[in-house]
Parts: sequence; structure tokens; C-alpha cells
Amino acid sequence: MQARTKAIVALAVVCVGAALLLAACGAPDVSGTYKSTGAGVLSTEATLTINSDGTFKASGPLPMQDSTFELTGTWTQDGDQVTLEAEGPFASLVSVKTGAYEDGTLTFGEEIWQKQ
Repeated sequence: MQARTKAIVALAVVCVGAALLLAACGAPDVSGTYKSTGAGVLSTEATLTINSDGTFKASGPLPMQDSTFELTGTWTQDGDQVTLEAEGPFASLVSVKTGAYEDGTLTFGEEIWQKQ
């Protein structure tokens, strides 16, 4: 009986370890600060900060205007897909955007953000 109990315990430890390993290999960590590459309408001075608490803030100069924007909201992630849901005065311009994360780059249509 002792050998069987040891085998069951060993199998349980292996299963838990495998589950933890799979969880660690899941969705990439997208939290951090990004700069616009300037590929879309935003300048390279625009920044995007994705916080681990599910909030984000984007700010920078408005294209072709002598003013700046600040946009806040919440974000969610499903695998490599990141969705930003804007709040506040500029929310109607952005609304909800879903983009893809790959190798430190977030792409939302023409807007490309590089992790710093």
C-alpha cells in the first residue's frame, strides 16, 4: 500500500507542476509603458501605459493641433488579444479597440506601440 500511495502522491505533484507550467506559459504580460511608433496618426511622443490593475492611460500631442490628449480606461486580455475600453472626454473618438500583442509590440490597426 505504501508504494501505491507514494505513486499517487508523485503523480499529483507532477500534475500540479504541469498545470503551473502551462499557466506560466499562457498569455504574455502586456503591462508596462509603450511609445507610439508614429505609424498611424499619433506622433512618436504619444505614450500608452497599461497597468496590471486593469487600467490604462494614453497621452501625447494631438495630430496637427497645438494641444495634447489624455485618455484613460480599462483593458482586458484574451491570449495575445488586448482590448482597450476608453472612458472620459476622448472616449467617443476611440471607444473600444482590440489589438494584438507580439514580441513587445501592440498593434491596433495602423497604430503600433512599442514596449519600453
